[in-house]
Amino acid sequence: MVWTEYKDAGKIAFSQGNFQSALSSYLTALEELTSEERRDGSDKSNDKQILLSNVVACRLKIGGGDMATQAIEEAKQ
Repeated sequence: MVWTEYKDAGKIAFSQGNFQSALSSYLTALEELTSEERRDGSDKSNDKQILLSNVVACRLKIGGGDMATQAIEEAKQ
């Protein structure tokens, strides 16, 4: 699957309230997107920001502020 398919799966899972599944899909999408950037030298920073925002939203739903703060700190790296 390409990263956009994982992103779409995350969107569906999130809309159904399955935040853990959505988180997993968004994290996989982020990994695939990063790999794609390395392979073709493209800049996908806008797409990365969207995925990172989605990760924060999932972690907020799953574990409240602490998990969201962790996601934000990871995104800064």
